[in-house]
Amino acid sequence: MLKVRYKRDDLKIPFFWVKAYEGFQEDEDGDTQTENHYDVDYFGVEPTFSVGDIEVTPVAMVIASGDGGEWANTSEFGALDLYYLGASVDYATDMFSVWFTGLYESGTVEDEVSEDDISVAAYLAAVGGSVDMDGFSVHGEAFYASGDDDADDDDIKGFFVPKGQSYYWAEIMGYGLIDEDYSAGAHGDQIGNIMAFNVGVTFPLGKITLTADLWYASLAEDNADGDKDLGTEIDLAASYQLQENLKLQAVAAYLAAGDATGGGDENPTEVGAQLSLSF
Repeated sequence: MLKVRYKRDDLKIPFFWVKAYEGFQEDEDGDTQTENHYDVDYFGVEPTFSVGDIEVTPVAMVIASGDGGEWANTSEFGALDLYYLGASVDYATDMFSVWFTGLYESGTVEDEVSEDDISVAAYLAAVGGSVDMDGFSVHGEAFYASGDDDADDDDIKGFFVPKGQSYYWAEIMGYGLIDEDYSAGAHGDQIGNIMAFNVGVTFPLGKITLTADLWYASLAEDNADGDKDLGTEIDLAASYQLQENLKLQAVAAYLAAGDATGGGDENPTEVGAQLSLSF
């Protein structure tokens, strides 16, 4: 990744380039050779502006490749010309904070088999916030990432998450704190074809912080079996600051699984602890 920042007075504009995939092929002798035609590159800009207590971060990004078929994440496609345009907005006071993120994805991808161009039109929207009460705080969020309503038509409406972007949310459905496993049917940290809602409370008690969260999630579009419901999840977490740079965290989670979570009657549970050292 390469990032270059333009700075003038109070204006800062970072430009970035990410080589998400380095293309290669084997020559006649079986030696690996770099092949730029198969590279997948990101080019973008994300300046930040402050207007009083409001912070706005627009983002524009291009994903380009002569042939993305060599990369596992884009193996269905040939040439890639994808465009992302959106912004994040944050507002905070001493009592509460709110945020919003919106992204629109467009462009074309080439079908690897037919070599036909397929138009892309997808989007993601997320909003959240928190309020400080007397002795505790209440937080919540909601997000929606479009899914493809018809895999056989000539366009793509499912939001594609660029490699390198992760969003950890519910403990079981969205990776969470402890591990990198997630329930069947969900997408873990890759927010595509899904909508979710959350409300939670946090209680700070000196060196101990207790948090309880309730999540509901479903697919944006039906799966192959005609199901959407991923389930309702309860997450409980405790954090204890042992020393200034040493923290113990414990979590317990339960998912009342919906029809889109792989079927069956089992409801996943998870219990774990993590000791973290910062320096």
